[in-house]
Amino acid sequence: MAFAVLLSLLPVLGSRIFCPVQLQQSDAINVERALILLRGGELYPDSAHGGPYLYTAYPPLFFWLEAGLLKIIHDPWLPGRLLALCGYWGSGALLGFWALRKWGWSWAFLLPSLLLAFPTWVRWGTVDRPDTLFIFLNFYAFLLLFGEESGERTVMNTRKILGAGLLNAAAILLKQSSLTLTLAFSAYALLDGKWKKLTLFLAASLLPAAAVAAWENVQSGGLFFY
Repeated sequence: MAFAVLLSLLPVLGSRIFCPVQLQQSDAINVERALILLRGGELYPDSAHGGPYLYTAYPPLFFWLEAGLLKIIHDPWLPGRLLALCGYWGSGALLGFWALRKWGWSWAFLLPSLLLAFPTWVRWGTVDRPDTLFIFLNFYAFLLLFGEESGERTVMNTRKILGAGLLNAAAILLKQSSLTLTLAFSAYALLDGKWKKLTLFLAASLLPAAAVAAWENVQSGGLFFY
């Protein structure tokens, strides 16, 4: 039934993705930020030296991706909405993969269908915002960290921890609220005495994010952190 609901929503989904005006909060302003980058402008400009007077409180990765897609997709509304939709659908795919390994095919079909048919896609999955994309990356990182169980202990190898950290770094560079996974895993690792795993995860998460932040801060003359 959920799958049938999803199919019935496809025309509505298409009309929202290709809608030539703003749909929800921040849709138009995020399009304009990507266009500023496409024109060679700055996300963190100094208003004392003239415009543009359009600031962002977000890190730059979403707008870098959006501006890159704008070079090949000339509809200004489409790239950011496609990124949001991919994040939403990607989360559904991860949910299905996890359910398949844990409970089998029936749940692997049911859980993603319920997610994809639920009305949250109208609010987040079709709007030019980074939220669904960073949730997808953090969910992927979470499954790498906790997705395999052996008895009562969670199995985490070095490659998976580093991979999860890099995914988390990308999520942090999409939106600061993705730090919740960093805090959650840090608390878990500290309480369980997993010092090596915590060090690897924090290094892979925070060092790339810090490097990008430092570069942006230098490029903007200190305005990035401000």
